[in-house]
Amino acid sequence: MASRLAPRPSRPGARWRHAEFIDFWGRHFSRTFSWDRILARVRAIEPASASAVTLTLRANRHWPGGLSGQHVNLTVEIDGVRHTRCYSLSAPVDGRRLQLTIGPVEGGLVSTYLRTRLRLGEVLELSAPYGELTLPATLTQPWLLLAAGSGITPVMALLEAMAERDMPVPVTLGYWASRRAEHCFDARLDALAARFPQFRLRRIATRGADAGPRLDAEWLAGEAPALAESVVQASGPAAFLAHARALCSAAVEFRAEALPLPNAAGEGVVRVTLARSGRALDLPRGQPLLPALESAGVKPAYGCRRGICNTCACPRLAGASHDLRDGSGGSGLAMVRLCVHAADSDLTLEL
Repeated sequence: MASRLAPRPSRPGARWRHAEFIDFWGRHFSRTFSWDRILARVRAIEPASASAVTLTLRANRHWPGGLSGQHVNLTVEIDGVRHTRCYSLSAPVDGRRLQLTIGPVEGGLVSTYLRTRLRLGEVLELSAPYGELTLPATLTQPWLLLAAGSGITPVMALLEAMAERDMPVPVTLGYWASRRAEHCFDARLDALAARFPQFRLRRIATRGADAGPRLDAEWLAGEAPALAESVVQASGPAAFLAHARALCSAAVEFRAEALPLPNAAGEGVVRVTLARSGRALDLPRGQPLLPALESAGVKPAYGCRRGICNTCACPRLAGASHDLRDGSGGSGLAMVRLCVHAADSDLTLEL
C-alpha cells in the first residue's frame, strides 16, 4: 500500500524550501526555533567600557558549544538587509549561554546597531564557533598576554578559562587602550587580580594625561623578566601584533591572531562582476569583499574570515584590490582572499 506520508525532499533546493517552511511555522511558537540554524536570543546588554557593550545570548539547540579564544559570525538584519560580522567570545561558554563584547568601529554599521539599537529579546543568527588559539590541555609555563583595543575580548575569555583551572601558572596581562575609560572589563579583571596573586594586571592608556608606557623592550624587561620561559599570546591590530612578535622572539611560543577586520565602508562604490553568474553588483569601496558580497545575497564559501584558512580565496580576473591587513595590493589575474581584500576599482571575480 502506498505511503500517505509526503516524500522527503531530495534535491538541495527542495531541502532548503522544506527547512524554510518548518522554520516559518516553528517561529510562531519560539522565535529561536530553526530546522538547522543557530539562533540566539539577546538576554542582557551591559556596558563593558565607556563605548563598548557586552551581549549575553541564549542559543537554541543547534549551538555546539565553544571554547575561550574562539569566534563566531553574527548575522543581524538592519533595515531589511542581512549583515554578517565576526566577534570573539568574551567569556567562557556556559551551556547555551555565551557573551560577545562589541566595541565601536568608525563608520561601522553593525557595531553601531548592536551598541545603540539592539533590544532585549531580539534574535540573532550565529555560526558555529571557530578558531584555534584556545588554551592547551595543560598549563606548565608562565603566560604573557598582550592586548590592544578590542583585542582584550578573546583574552578576557582566556583569563577566565585559566581561572576555572585555578590559574596554575604565573600570568601577566599588558592591556593598552586609547584612554583609561576605554578599558573593558574593569570589574572582572580586578576580581581576578584580587583572587590570584600570580596574576599581574597592567592597564595602560596611550593618550591623554594618564598615558603610560608603550609596548617596548624596556616594558618587557620590567614586566616579563621570564620572557624566555614564557608563552606569549597577543591580540590586536596587525601592526601591534607585528611589533609584539619582533619584541618577543625569545619566548618559548608566540601565539597571535589579528582582530576581525573593521567593516566600515570607504567612500563611493565599485562595480563587482561575478564571472560565473554574470551578476554585476555595486559594493562599498574599502569594505572587505566577503561581507559585502554576503550583504548583496551572494554566499561564497568561507572559514576563518581572517585571511588564514584560504577557504574564501578566488581568482581576481580583472581590476585592482588590496589586502586590508598590510595595505599590499595589485591588479589583474591573481588569487584574492575575499575576507581580507577590498576593491580599489571595478572588479571581475571568478564567482
